[in-house]
Amino acid sequence: MSHFKPRTLSDISQSLSVALAPSSNGRFIVRHVNPNEPFFYLADTAWELFHRLDDAEAETYLRNRADKGFNVIMIVVLAEQDGLVLPNRDGALPLQTPIELLADGGSLGPKSLNPDYFAFIDRILPLAASLGLTVALVPTWGRYINGGLHEGPVIFNETNSYEYGLFLGERYPFHPFILGGDTNRYWNMKAPKAVEAGEDVTLLKVHDCGRITESMARGIAEGEKRAVQALPADIKEKVKDYQSFITYHSTQGWLPSAPPASGSAQFPEASWLSLDGVQTGHSETQFNENLEPSKNVKMWRSRSPYLPIRQMYNTPRPDGRPRPVIDLEPHYEATHYKFNRDLPIWEDADIRNGAWQSLFAGACGYTYGCNSIWQFHNPESKTHPPITGICAYTPWYLELDLPGTFQVALMRNIMLSSPNYFTRVPDQSFIVSSTGESNDRSEAGDALISGTRAQGWAMVTFRTGARILEGVLGGYQMRGEVWVR
Repeated sequence: MSHFKPRTLSDISQSLSVALAPSSNGRFIVRHVNPNEPFFYLADTAWELFHRLDDAEAETYLRNRADKGFNVIMIVVLAEQDGLVLPNRDGALPLQTPIELLADGGSLGPKSLNPDYFAFIDRILPLAASLGLTVALVPTWGRYINGGLHEGPVIFNETNSYEYGLFLGERYPFHPFILGGDTNRYWNMKAPKAVEAGEDVTLLKVHDCGRITESMARGIAEGEKRAVQALPADIKEKVKDYQSFITYHSTQGWLPSAPPASGSAQFPEASWLSLDGVQTGHSETQFNENLEPSKNVKMWRSRSPYLPIRQMYNTPRPDGRPRPVIDLEPHYEATHYKFNRDLPIWEDADIRNGAWQSLFAGACGYTYGCNSIWQFHNPESKTHPPITGICAYTPWYLELDLPGTFQVALMRNIMLSSPNYFTRVPDQSFIVSSTGESNDRSEAGDALISGTRAQGWAMVTFRTGARILEGVLGGYQMRGEVWVR
């Protein structure tokens, strides 16, 4: 095994060129180096890229996404699907320390990590940045923190999560970091199987794993500060006000006695939470519809992403300032509901409807996903066979150009072409007809009619039927159809 070689100043500068920051009003995301330029966060989900692709395949994928207008790519470092035991395409595993020693509290600093595995990451980050793509790093999937949806193996504790975060922050400064990884702060790894078996999940003990996540966030921030201190004076001046950019990726459901599954609900006092996130996921109905609701997990509904977006939009930071908000994992295009082959497939119309719902409820952008692509499904692979149980059957490279990818790119273009970008707010008040919501504001699903406005313009989105709108905007009377997709 080789030792870690320092990343070049050129590579670090490339990362800085696509670094993210909250906008000055706290509602949007901007490039750190261009804080006054409108930026629409359009992410794609590539969880397994570091684990399952080689250099040529990664470049093919990244160029395709850049050409379409995507600007953020989410990738996991310690991958969900056998990421600790199945080598990457270079033949390298991420860890040098045996898993069983880590489970007993072993270190996760540089000496425990394999430089040969991270060499591939070192090559991908500057390539992505050269294409205008920000790679958002997921340090670890949640299964390695508290079992997540897989019951482990658990390798992180409060001490080694800080060590690992420190390493990542110092080696990869100016990248966004996504903590969590399809799990929650308050969790019990037995919950998924309990729900599947129809058992009462209220009988499960709730474990608070927040200190592990908090330690990792602290390590990332301190690691980035170390990296900044090592920079030349001219670059250091450019980043003197840079703050680590961190969000939290929860699961779709949560235990009944725990807070809802969103970053701000799970970590209400977290000053490190730069972007509030949620997962509305891939299911419109309960995971086990035969289980009594009072004994079931609570969950967001995939067809009503506006509800958690609204909740996060109205949840400020601990100091009272607003945060940008995003749905980090909505339903994936060309994917069966609940990843079940017997159920219908989420189509491009579903992607489009959910995207506009989220955006008009206050989201700063959109996160796209496709089932074959996040896992880089390739039936002909000799080294990384298809992942079982997640119902992908089309090779990833044949689904790069699905209709939804063009439609979310069009959404980005529409919003960026609209003037006074940073003044946009969600607004239902100028819709005088029904918005499709019940009196208790419960889930409207596809029937929702949403409005948003900025200085000088307003837009309305609805899936079917026509509505008459009237109101006053910017001193001018407006009546009739404002905007329809």
